[in-house]
Amino acid sequence: MKKLHPVLALLWGFCVLVSSIVWQFPQYSLGTSVLKGIFAVAGLRVGKAPIALAVS
Repeated sequence: MKKLHPVLALLWGFCVLVSSIVWQFPQYSLGTSVLKGIFAVAGLRVGKAPIALAVS
């Protein structure tokens, strides 16, 4: 067998996309929460939206 079926490549790409959503997207939420906590310690009240836009 010298070549794999093209559907295998499409399924592989789909799996990579799903794993990216599952494993990497929560990191944005974590980063937003950490920055919000840092600003709170500094005495600044910043909403989640401006921080989320800055992180992404």
